[in-house]
Amino acid sequence: MNDDSITLSAEDISIAFDAVIALDGVTLQVETGEIAGLIGPNGSGKTTLFNCVCGYYMPSRGRVRLHTREITRLVPHRTARLGIGRTFQSPNLFADLTVLENVCLAAESMAIGGSVLRGLRPRRGVKSRELALGLLEEVGIAAYSDAHPLEIPVGIAKLADLARALALKPRLLLLDEPAAGLNDAERLRLAALLNKLNSRDGLTMLVVDHNMGFVMSLCRHLTVLASGKVISTGDPQAVRMDPAVVQAYLGGDAHAGA
Repeated sequence: MNDDSITLSAEDISIAFDAVIALDGVTLQVETGEIAGLIGPNGSGKTTLFNCVCGYYMPSRGRVRLHTREITRLVPHRTARLGIGRTFQSPNLFADLTVLENVCLAAESMAIGGSVLRGLRPRRGVKSRELALGLLEEVGIAAYSDAHPLEIPVGIAKLADLARALALKPRLLLLDEPAAGLNDAERLRLAALLNKLNSRDGLTMLVVDHNMGFVMSLCRHLTVLASGKVISTGDPQAVRMDPAVVQAYLGGDAHAGA
C-alpha cells in the first residue's frame, strides 16, 4: 500500500495525564476515501486520540501523519488549514451567534487563513452565507438558521457542528459521537448524508459513536480501543465476533447493537 492511499496515520501514540495513561502505543491508519470507525468503552481513549490528531494534545510518544506530512506538533488551526475537520462530543458552538453565523464563521476563517476557534465574528459575506445556508440545507437543519445554540435540541446542535466542520472543506473529517441525541429516523438520514459525502466528494472519515448499529452499518473498517490500547482491527463482522471486543465492549453479547 503506497503513501497516497493513506490519509491518516497515527503511529505508536502515547499520552498520559498525571498518573493516568490515556493512550498506550496506539497505531491506526485510515485509507483515503474510506469511512473508518473507532470504537471502545467509555474512557478507552477515543476522543483523546482525536485531540492528538487535531493538535489539541501533544502525545508524549509517537507521530501523526496526514498523507505524507507529519503533523504531530501542529496546533489546531494549522491542522484545520491542512484539511482536518472535526465535530465534538458536546458541540462547542458560539452561544452568542446564530446557527447560520456559526457556520459562516468557519467558512470565513478558512478564507482568511485563521481559525474558527479564535473568536472572530462573521462578516456576513455573500459567498460565506450562501455556503453556510447550503450546508445547513444539506444536513437538514436550515429551519434553525436564525436560532441560537441554547435554543435548539442537542441533536440539532450536533448537525450544526457537522455543517460547521464541512464549511472548513476538509479532506479528513473526524466525527465524535455524531449520532448522539438523534432519533432513529435522524440517524438514518445522517448515515445517508455521510455516505453521500463519501461517495460524491470522496471525503475520508473517521467516526466515533456508541451506537453500534450506526457504526457497523456505516464503516468498512473498525479499530477498537480499550484502556488506551488497540485490541482489535478489521471489518465490522470480524470485529463484532472478536472475543476481546465481546468482552471489553459488547458486554459479552456479540449481537449487541444490531
